[in-house]
Order: sequence, then structure tokens, then C-alpha cells
Amino acid sequence: MDYEQAIAYLDSFVNYERTHQPHAMREVKLARMQRLCQRLSDPQRRFRSVLVTGTNGKGSICAMLYSMLRESPLRAGLFTSPHLEQLRERIRAWTDGPGPKERTHGDDWIREEEFAAIMEQLRPVLDELCGESPEGPPTYFEVLTAVAFRYFLQRQVDIAVLEVGMGGRLDATNVVEQAVSVIAPIGVDHADVLGADPVSIAREKAGIFKPGQVVITALQEGGVADVLRAFASAVPFFPTISPASPASWIPYVHDRSPRPTSSIARPIVTKSDSIPPCSAGTRNPKTPSSPMRRQTSHGNSPLLSHARERGASSRVANARSVRASSSRGTSARSSSRSAASAIACAGGRGARSRRGR
Repeated sequence: MDYEQAIAYLDSFVNYERTHQPHAMREVKLARMQRLCQRLSDPQRRFRSVLVTGTNGKGSICAMLYSMLRESPLRAGLFTSPHLEQLRERIRAWTDGPGPKERTHGDDWIREEEFAAIMEQLRPVLDELCGESPEGPPTYFEVLTAVAFRYFLQRQVDIAVLEVGMGGRLDATNVVEQAVSVIAPIGVDHADVLGADPVSIAREKAGIFKPGQVVITALQEGGVADVLRAFASAVPFFPTISPASPASWIPYVHDRSPRPTSSIARPIVTKSDSIPPCSAGTRNPKTPSSPMRRQTSHGNSPLLSHARERGASSRVANARSVRASSSRGTSARSSSRSAASAIACAGGRGARSRRGR
């Protein structure tokens, strides 16, 4: 199987990025992705992960986190969606560590031959699932997520930054047992699938929380913040402190008592035995390379094609993005810095020792 054949096979699966089917999207079950990963020996359990969800800024947070991790001794991976230039930009890995080495655009993307080889490895499992899974055939995004997991295992990454595709609770990325969850500002998106208001949508996005991990959130509206706190009852919860109202934004943990961040992070550090000490966040990262957020959109991009299919003009979509970017920038940077600090400390769930591979 060559790269073109691999892309053609991937395109044979239903792609909700291009074909918007609210009813079918609401019927997606996480069990299908879990079954797929089990058939692949759960590659997502072999590296630590950070899972990022939200409405505005999650892609920027992922790009900043990945850029910070590239300046650390860790072998880092990145999975984002959608793509603008080509599919390979969604799956990236950097294993050369920090240093003066000059980097070029796309030097960390999955290579065509790697993508084709992994897709060929997955095809027998996918074909079996298409015929026997009670939840139906996997989707385009689920298959691509499985490719990313397999690639990160192949590259022996220590930690991968994963961007939730849509929502959180039932998203394909939510099969990971992440060490850290990051919540970007939550607003109204995909209302016909996730809910008609930010509070309902927050419940879906908070579905990524798991016991034993750390949750970091950007500053949220009151109702949304209440939902996140309620869902975070079993995990350490770190709202981003607002300079304008620091007294109202303090760390919360399961017993609802405020504690200094350092006192919560300290016991987490003692569990970090599967990854070497990390300097993430302590050095100035190079400019994040994210064509999805920084480069001019071309007329044939999947994102703009999808917008046109749904009756939205590229002008409207771009104006919305510009407004969101101006309002979310500070919050995204703050969340990224907090998440980088947590990554440097957090242990526990989400990875097995590389010595045990």
C-alpha cells in the first residue's frame, strides 16, 4: 500500500468533518474506539498524554504545548485536526530533543511511507471491525486517531499532546488515560450535537476528566466553571487565575478546599517514575509551527470546503476566527504555561515505563 492508496482507504470511512450528520454523530459510542484500540494492543497506553478540549483556542494551546515540549528532553507527539495543507500535518513527532538544530516546516510530520505502512498494518483489523462491530464501522476520525496512536508508539514518544476532535466525552481521543486535561474557553459550538448552550456543552467536554489526573482550565463563565468543578470532584482542578479577580479563581481539589498549587503538585511529582525529569515550560519555546492557525487558507482546504458545504462563507468563518483569536490569546497562553508546568510534574496514569516495552 502506497500513500495514495492509504488515503483512498481512509476516505472510504464516513467523515463527519465533510458530511455533517447530527443524528449519526450523536449516536457515536466510545466503545467502538475502545474495541479498535484493544485489537491493536492499546498503543495509547504506552505513552503519557495531554488531552485538550474547549471551543476557542484548543488548537493554539496544543501548538504551544508541543513547542514547549520540543525544547525539553522528552520525545513529543502532537495530534490535531483538521488540516489545511495536507493530512500528514495532523500527526507529528519530535524525538531529537532541544538544541540549535535548524528546523524546517513539516520536518516533524508523519512521512508518507510511515502513514502508508501503519494504515496497511491497521487494515485487517479495520476490515474485521467493519463486519462485526455492533456499533458499526469506525469513522474517518477514529481511524486517523488510531494511526496517530500507532505512530506515537512506533516513534517511542514519551508524551503526546492530543486535540479533541469534537466535544470530549465520546470523542475518539478520550480512550487515553491522560496525565493532564486542559480546557480552553468554552462557548457554543456544534450545538446540534453537543447542546444548545455553553453549560450543556461543558458537560460533554468535561467528560474527558478521569480520576488521578490533573485538570487545568482557562477562565470560564460562571455556569461553565460550576460544571467543570462538579465534574472534577475526583481530580486536582486548577482554574487559571485571572489577574483581574484573583480571589475568585483558586485551585480546587476533590475536597473543595483551596490549596497552593505547589502543595498539590508535590505528591504528583512522587509518582512520576516512568518519564525522565522534564524542563518543559522553563525555556522559551520556538515559535509554534501551526499552519492550521497561522497560514493563509487555500480555496480547496477541507476546512473551507466544509464551511461552504454548510452554507458559511470563508469570509464569515475567517472573521469569527479573528474575533475569537483576539479574545482568547491571553487565556490560551496562560493555560499553556499552566499545562506545561503540570506536564513537568504530573505522573500517575497515562503511560507505562519505556523500560517495560
